[in-house]
Amino acid sequence: MNSILLALILLTGMEKSDDGSRLVLTFDAPVTWSQAMATAPPRIILIVEGARGAPELAAAADAAGVVVTALPGDEASPRLRVTVPLPERATARVSSQGATLVVEFEDQPLVLSATPVDTAQGGIPAVPGVAAAAAAGDYVIGPEDLIEINVFELPELKTSTRVLGDGTVSLPLLGVVQAAGLTKTGFESRLRDLLEARFLLDPQVTISVSEYRSKLVSVIGAVTKPGTYQMIGPRTVLQMISEAGGLTKEAGADIFIIRKTESGQAERLHLDLERLVTKGDPELNMALSAGDVINVPIDKPIYVFVDGAVKNPGQVESKSSRPITLLQAVARAGGLTERANLRGVHVLRKTAEGTQTRIPVNLRDIRKGKADDIDLEDGDVVVVPETFF
Repeated sequence: MNSILLALILLTGMEKSDDGSRLVLTFDAPVTWSQAMATAPPRIILIVEGARGAPELAAAADAAGVVVTALPGDEASPRLRVTVPLPERATARVSSQGATLVVEFEDQPLVLSATPVDTAQGGIPAVPGVAAAAAAGDYVIGPEDLIEINVFELPELKTSTRVLGDGTVSLPLLGVVQAAGLTKTGFESRLRDLLEARFLLDPQVTISVSEYRSKLVSVIGAVTKPGTYQMIGPRTVLQMISEAGGLTKEAGADIFIIRKTESGQAERLHLDLERLVTKGDPELNMALSAGDVINVPIDKPIYVFVDGAVKNPGQVESKSSRPITLLQAVARAGGLTERANLRGVHVLRKTAEGTQTRIPVNLRDIRKGKADDIDLEDGDVVVVPETFF
C-alpha cells in the first residue's frame, strides 16, 4: 500500500495572476488531464488522472470560487475534478508546463468569486435569481409537494419523491437535499451543481411537480364543485370560485375567507358577494394565500304561503338573506282579485313557543304609502279575505 501511495500525484498549489487572467495549478509531478466546457453557469472542468487534492488548498479554492473534488475511483488511480468559473463571453485555454496546469482566460479578465451561501438553508449554496424567478411566476416548491426528477440519459437517477415537512428530499447518490423555498428552476440548478461537482459533466436535470400539496385552497359552500384545489401561481377569490365551477343559486349575500395569521390564529375576512360578483369591485377580489378556505354560505330558503283572494294562492319561496315583504308575496301570488278585502288582511305566524299569533294588516294603507310594508318570516301565512259588499 505504501508503494502505491508514494506513486500518487498531489495537487500542492493554486495561484491566480493579479489581473485574474491566469490560473496555475501545481502538482508534485506531471499529470495527464482532459477538459470540458459547461454552461448555466459557464465554467471549465478539468479531469486530472492519478491526482489527489491537498486538504490545505480547500480554503483557497473556496475563496476563489474554484471547486476541487475527488471523483469515484480506486486507490491506485484516483481522479481529481477541478471546476473553474468562466466569465461571460470569455474563452479559456488550458496547457501543461511540466508539473503545472495553466488556465488562461482571454477577452475578459477572470472573475473568481465564491458561490453565494444561503444561511437560511443551513449553509447550502444559494441559487442566484431564485427570488426574481419566483416573482416572475416560477412555482416555489413547498412541504408535501410530490416532485418528479429526471436526469437526461441516466434513467437510474429518475425518482419521484415527496418533500418532507422540514423541506428536504432524499435522493439517490446525493442524499438529503433542501428543496422547499426554491423555485423549480432553482432546484434544477442546485441538483445540477451537486451532480456535476461529484459525478457528471454538465448533467441535464428536469423537475416537474406532480402534486401541489403545499399550495392548496379549499372552496366550500354554495359552489358547483366544492373541494380542495391546487394553487399554481397567484390566485384571486374569483379565480378559485371559477375553478370550483362557479356559484350556485343557493349562494347567499356574503363570502368569508378563513385564513391563518402568522401567529397561527385563524381570522375571518368578509366580502360582499354583490359588490364582488355583480358590481365587479376589484378591491374585493383579493389575492389568496396557501391554506385559505373560501366559504360561500348557502342561503337558507324560506317559504311563505298566500291564501284567499289572490289569483294564484299557494307557496312563495325566497331566501333568508333577502326577506320577502307582504306586498312582494301578494305580487308573487299573482296579485289581488276584485273581491279582495284590503283592510281585513292578516298574517298568521308561529311564535318560538309554538303558538300561533294573528297580525292584522291594512293592505290599503300599505299600498298608498300610509303604512310600512312588513317583512315576512319563514312559515308565515298571508290571508287575504274576500269582501261581501
